[in-house]
Amino acid sequence: VKQVVHNVESLTRISFLAHSLGGLFARHAISVLYSQDHDLNNARRGNKENPLSPKPSIAGLEPVNFITLATPHLGVRGKNQ
Repeated sequence: VKQVVHNVESLTRISFLAHSLGGLFARHAISVLYSQDHDLNNARRGNKENPLSPKPSIAGLEPVNFITLATPHLGVRGKNQ
């Protein structure tokens, strides 16, 4: 993901759509790529409400959607449960 973001400068937003085990992989990828930077543009524009409000990003991109289908986020029931 970081390599694609670095090579394609026109990218500004990111969404994740995953099915089943892919949803768990997507959750892990987000946890690795997530950063919460302070929005210096607000401070430069003189935004007095939240001049340094945290601005979350995923690999430097604005997160938009996180959608999972049939993903076992809470685990699965075993044979003896």
